[in-house]
Amino acid sequence: MPKKIIASICALLLLTAGLTGCSGAKQTDIPLNELYNKIEETGLLPEMTEVDSAAMENVYGIDGTKLADHVFFVSEDTALSDEVAIFKVNDPGYAEILYGVLVSRVEAKARMAEGYSAEEYAKCKKTSVVRSGQYVYYIVNSGYDTLMRLVRSYIG
Repeated sequence: MPKKIIASICALLLLTAGLTGCSGAKQTDIPLNELYNKIEETGLLPEMTEVDSAAMENVYGIDGTKLADHVFFVSEDTALSDEVAIFKVNDPGYAEILYGVLVSRVEAKARMAEGYSAEEYAKCKKTSVVRSGQYVYYIVNSGYDTLMRLVRSYIG
């Protein structure tokens, strides 16, 4: 009789552990354009324009051949610092290189904004570039905390 009770308790514990593990899983397979749409739906972004592949490589130094997926948008209003940049690399070694490129980008934006707007400078200074597995990303926006929670809920 005690063996049945112990076996039942063990089975219950395994089931509970399995369910708990599943409930916190990230939705890492979401296409990044769908994730960007969710970011837009918050209403926190100004009018944004997409950075095309040529500019991404020539202006920002990002190698598009090493990306599995990406979204890169900047504010249409050049007086605003807002940007959303989310990259999924297909070359794990490139993630660290891309991280360095994006950190330099955010630091340059902060230096530029410091000269013309305390508000834009504050947005840039709050921004952190995140590297999580295959993903490297950042967001510059006054709703930074809200938007980063949203992104982290999908890709970590």
